[in-house]
Formats: sequence, C-alpha cells, structure tokens
Amino acid sequence: AACAFAATPSETAGRGALHFVGLVYLLGLITAELWAWGDHRALEAMTREEARFAAIVWISVAWALYAASLVAIGFLRNAATLRWMGLAVFALTLGKVFIVDLAQLETVYRIGSFLALGALLVAASFLYQRSRGEAPRDL
Repeated sequence: AACAFAATPSETAGRGALHFVGLVYLLGLITAELWAWGDHRALEAMTREEARFAAIVWISVAWALYAASLVAIGFLRNAATLRWMGLAVFALTLGKVFIVDLAQLETVYRIGSFLALGALLVAASFLYQRSRGEAPRDL
C-alpha cells in the first residue's frame, strides 16, 4: 500500500491495482472480524448457532454498507473503478442474502432484508441516473 502512495503519477496502472487489492483486503478484514465476533462472542441468552447466524447477517449488512460507501465515494471522486467495485460488492451481497441468509430467516426479517437492500440499490441507481452525463475517470 505504501508503494501505491509513493508512486509517481506516470505509474497509475500499478497504483490502481494496489488500490483494488487494498479495497478487497479491507472487505476481507471486515468479514473476518464479524465472523470471529459471532464465533467467539459471549453467549448471553442465545446458542452458539444463533450467535453465528447473527454474525452472518451482520456480514451482509456490513457488505451492503461497504458497497454503498464505495459507490458514493466513486461518485464524489468521479472514479469509475470505485463505482464498479461497489456494484460488484452489491452483487456479492445480493447473492449471499438470497442463498445463505434468507434460508434461515423468518418472514418478518426477510421483508426487512429486502427493504434495506432495495433502498440501498435504489439510492445507488439514483446516483447513477443523476450523474449520467458526466465522464468518468479512474482512481
């Protein structure tokens, strides 16, 4: 990561790749931290399986917030790479929610999950529609 910031402006290809690796690494750190929290947290009134499921749900929430922040920062910086990565994380989150999370949720929580993800996706699409005429640039 230090090499990315020390690189001269002519070395932008390597710098963009290091930014991408750093963002993927941050996503992995967030996921690992939440998984460890669910696996090792103190059990007050729940079982270990319930604690792990809570961690799985919070991972989805964290991924959705991470994706929304990447899209928002991508629009603020006018960086297409950040926006595309945010959309990829949104797609990953949607796949995880449909395959893993919804299989174990009750109906009320399924509805809440759909509403929250839908609101984030509508906000991202609103930003895309709003900036439709602007020319994107890289990181």
